[in-house]
Amino acid sequence: MAAEPTRRALILGALALGGCARVERVRQPLRFTVVNDRLLLDGVITRRSARGFEGVLAQNPQIATLVFQRVEGGRHLEDVLRLGTLIRSSGLTTALRSDSVVRGGGVDLFVAGVARRMVAGAVIDPSSRADPARRAYLRAMLGSDDFYRFTLRNPAAGGIQGMSIEDITRLGLLTEPVQELN
Repeated sequence: MAAEPTRRALILGALALGGCARVERVRQPLRFTVVNDRLLLDGVITRRSARGFEGVLAQNPQIATLVFQRVEGGRHLEDVLRLGTLIRSSGLTTALRSDSVVRGGGVDLFVAGVARRMVAGAVIDPSSRADPARRAYLRAMLGSDDFYRFTLRNPAAGGIQGMSIEDITRLGLLTEPVQELN
């Protein structure tokens, strides 16, 4: 609790200086919340994410679906690839709700699901990072290099609105048609 007033004081001080200091949103490490047979993921993938995921899965063998809320990759690609490999080897489904936002490594993690589904309105904003390990991982998850090459050719394809449903479908990011809101 003592750190919170200090952070608030720093932000207020920065604002009082007329915007001379840059204030950024605090990015929280990936959090896991179990709801019946679903595991909700929210936050930034870190070095501890894979270990945390393994622990949650061990204590909750009923988990069948990972629901991505707001998930993005962290600084290290290997953290995303390790967690993605665990997801695939666990045979889990990944899902996006209408208010889900996945960015960068969060998209690479989403495609690790054996089955992948999304509700219209979700935002998929992929990384444009060129890396041989990422290329091999995406090929293993999706069966081709199409998505990887797309991200390199279209680095601004995501953005605020995310990828188009046509591109998401064409590139094989989903295993089921997009569910429309009723």
